[in-house]
Amino acid sequence: MATIPDYELTASRRGLIQYRGELIQHEGRYAALAEQPPYFRPMVGTYAEVSREAIRRNNIQSDHGFLDYIYAPEPVKVAAA
Repeated sequence: MATIPDYELTASRRGLIQYRGELIQHEGRYAALAEQPPYFRPMVGTYAEVSREAIRRNNIQSDHGFLDYIYAPEPVKVAAA
């Protein structure tokens, strides 16, 4: 059976806060975070689709002065029907 390369949205815990214009790790914030974001909605699609969503989620956080999780597209193999 052939496979089609797709991408999935992943989240990596970071616990960063903005301090004097830079993102630095805040140990207390990092320790309080779950491995995966609460209410994490998995997503699989093309690189462009998943990348757009990752950028959107990262920007929402950074616009508010923190980056608890970094979202990114990762390759995954999905069996073709």
